[in-house]
Amino acid sequence: MEDMPEAQNQENQGLEPEDRPQPDRVRYDNVWLGLGGGLIFLVFFSVLSLLFIELLAWWLAAGALVFFGSLFMGFRQFPRLALGLILSLGVYVILVVGGCILLIANLDFH
Repeated sequence: MEDMPEAQNQENQGLEPEDRPQPDRVRYDNVWLGLGGGLIFLVFFSVLSLLFIELLAWWLAAGALVFFGSLFMGFRQFPRLALGLILSLGVYVILVVGGCILLIANLDFH
């Protein structure tokens, strides 16, 4: 078993650097694709929340993030996906709170 890394290194020595397997890079690219897909839908459903369908928009956004993240990352990466979900819902809250602040700031009380 301990000889396996050496055997892999010997196999990879003849390859150009860009041809060598890079599992970490692929994994992190998939994380960004999953989060990107989820964030696109998060922004879309944030617009829905402006139409006062906030609870529905919240759950649809969370579901979209989990679905697209799982699609890109594979279902074994759920802990990272959960972290992405928490971060994305944080962005969602910031968008909603910011929208409310802008709405209140633009109200004319005269």
